[in-house]
Amino acid sequence: TISHDHPGSFLIYSHGSWLANDTQYTGKKETADHNGILVDGTGQKKGGTAWFTFEEPYPEYENIRMENVWVADDVAAASALYASAYEKGLRLTKMRRDLILVSGKFLIILDEMDSAVPHEYEWRLHSDTPAVESPNGRFDVVNHDARMSVQALTPYASAVIKPTIVETELYSKTKSRPQQRGYHIAIKSPRLTANTFVTAICIGPAERAPENLTAMLLAPGKVKLKNGASSCI
Repeated sequence: TISHDHPGSFLIYSHGSWLANDTQYTGKKETADHNGILVDGTGQKKGGTAWFTFEEPYPEYENIRMENVWVADDVAAASALYASAYEKGLRLTKMRRDLILVSGKFLIILDEMDSAVPHEYEWRLHSDTPAVESPNGRFDVVNHDARMSVQALTPYASAVIKPTIVETELYSKTKSRPQQRGYHIAIKSPRLTANTFVTAICIGPAERAPENLTAMLLAPGKVKLKNGASSCI
């Protein structure tokens, strides 16, 4: 995560263009405007406010952390633990995101959520250009010279592609200045106490045919990705 972002969010930049982006500066700060998880349509603490995200006592936020950070020549990986970033009323016991990037081409994201009560979990990914949905939970995004193919590898209840509308008014409580900032993919789970999203993203040049970018869940914890002549398990 980076400054002015939300815990667990990530960005993808490749071949000179943004592929997974966010909405940049807004008036009201919302998890929905980042590449993260919503719980019953609700984001992290103090959503919809301008500045007051971190009003809780600091020990509340010491539980938000990164683990297993690993950076090598061809592999980068990390785990984000951030259940404490959400309101206590949601009764979340787990919100964990594991990411591994191989050769700058293959990204796997494992999201695990658990709660004392059932929720609808929503996975969001933002882009400057609209994704094109294909059968079997696949979304292709092209931005200038870059392409990513996003494959949802676990069951979900619904998936949509929408323009992202943000509130840019910062100071007034009575005025509104909505503005479109790109598009987003929203993938929702059934209403469950616990849920897992496994998402594979293949990153490559725009001219590469979408059918050359594929991902398959071979078994729990085992994914095969293919990008042209390159493959990874």
